[in-house]
Order: sequence, then structure tokens, then C-alpha cells
Amino acid sequence: MRASQVNNNTNFSGKTRFIPTKSFDWMSNLDGTHQRIILGGTALVTQPVIDYYNPMADEKTRKFSVLKTVIKIVVGTVVGTSVRHVGMMYARKVTKGNKFLEKIKNPALKKDLTKIFSNEKDKKNFIGNFGTILGLMGVIVADFTFDMPLAKAAIDIGTKMFGLSKPDEKGGKK
Repeated sequence: MRASQVNNNTNFSGKTRFIPTKSFDWMSNLDGTHQRIILGGTALVTQPVIDYYNPMADEKTRKFSVLKTVIKIVVGTVVGTSVRHVGMMYARKVTKGNKFLEKIKNPALKKDLTKIFSNEKDKKNFIGNFGTILGLMGVIVADFTFDMPLAKAAIDIGTKMFGLSKPDEKGGKK
């Protein structure tokens, strides 16, 4: 490994640690949409297994828990990814061609944004952050309007489809 590929950092104990920055370069291109897909995929692989092998729950509770977890992860990932994608698309559309700068009335803000948009890297970072903020606001609304009702309906359908019933409120082994 070349020295240019390694970032030397000192942690709180004063020991030097080596972090290969080359292996993390691909992460700088991820936006909120990609991050949500990665989180959803990881959750879909791990959480149902944890729920199924939970020794504190009885068989009925574990099966229902796996169904509920899978549905919530899939619905949450689809809704979250979609909303974040729309936020990123809107941020790119609004900032395309820098025409939005003409509409800004505050001179200090206009000056700062003009400076940011004169540098391609800063512009890309701004658009990514702007899209992430828009996506976050959208996700807050979408969680209550789409995600929760859709997940509840899917859980009800899945429960009937697989012949499961909701466990007792207390859960656990009897």
C-alpha cells in the first residue's frame, strides 16, 4: 500500500492507526438513496435471523416477528429510497444552471452560494446535502402517510396468507 493511500490518524490514546483511504473513496459518491438501500439490505439479511432465533420468544411469536420485521424493512426501504430519490432529483433540477441564484434576495446568502457554485466539488456537495435535507423532510411526512399504513396493511395480509396470528401482548414464553 502506497503512502498516498493511507490516512494516518492518532486516536485518543495517542497511538497511531492506519486507515486505508482508497478503500473508502467509493463511499463519497453515495447519497441518501444509496445509503438507505444499503441499510435496508443489511437489515433484511440480519434482523429476521435475530428475530427467528430469539430464545426469549415462543414459536408463534418468533414467526410473527419475522413476518412483521421483513415487511417493515421492505416497506420502509422502498418508501425511504423513493422519497430520498425524489429529493435528490428535485435538488438537481432546482440547482441546474444556477438560475435559482437569481431568485435569492438576501445578498449575503447569494454571495455565499455564488462562491459555492463557482467550485464544482463544492457545488456537488451542496446539491447532495440539499437533496438529503429535502429527502429527510419528505421521509418524515412519508413515514406517517405511506409507510405506517402500508406496513400495517401488508402485515395483516401476510398474517392471513401464512396462517399466523398476532402473539399475546406480553409476548415471550408461557
